[in-house]
Amino acid sequence: MKPIELLLRLAKIREDQAMANARRATGQVNQAQGFQKQVLDYAKDYENQIMEGAKTGTTWHLFRMLMPFGRSYCLVQLKLPIKSRVYP
Repeated sequence: MKPIELLLRLAKIREDQAMANARRATGQVNQAQGFQKQVLDYAKDYENQIMEGAKTGTTWHLFRMLMPFGRSYCLVQLKLPIKSRVYP
């Protein structure tokens, strides 16, 4: 095999590896953005529930009881690896 063919083959292998890395990185970015959108949607829904509760007269006790759930749910999800997170 000629040296130029060997270099060409090596360049092709490196190109394939770079493309695979780029696809993997793109997938991770998309997954992170999806999770971020989910957290923001959850927060907006939570805010809407609190505002609706304020309009209808939810007691302060119920509000205080629900606050830790939202906070702890987000913290638990952030500590988990991306693949094992639970999405509602």
